[in-house]
Amino acid sequence: MEDKVESFGHGITREWLYDERIVVFTVPNTSNDGIDAWVEATMSTIQAWTPDQLYLAMHDLSFNENSLTPHARKAGIYVSQHSNALLGYQSIILPNTLAATITKFFVNQEIVASSKQMVRRIFYTRYEGLEWLRQYL
Repeated sequence: MEDKVESFGHGITREWLYDERIVVFTVPNTSNDGIDAWVEATMSTIQAWTPDQLYLAMHDLSFNENSLTPHARKAGIYVSQHSNALLGYQSIILPNTLAATITKFFVNQEIVASSKQMVRRIFYTRYEGLEWLRQYL
């Protein structure tokens, strides 16, 4: 089966891998409109997810232009609260930059630690994040 990529505007995409068992959200734009498009893509996925299937997702925020705005922080908490109802694994891809250290701190404090049944890890490359998710297929 071919991978399927959907666009949500503002550069935000949702890509389905491995017969739609892993979903990858690419977020090259953390403007308010970009974050809103990411929330739309992510929430529609969470709401449609079959509860008996592991939720395997990657959020690629590795673009150097991205920053942790108050709007992005609020949206991240909102999405994580909703995905916490599912059992699964999420990889979060950040750029390996000094500025990303702030984002990493937020993600570790408010997102990663927020659930025991939704495991989240931070990576610096898509390859590492995807390999980690693939072990749960």
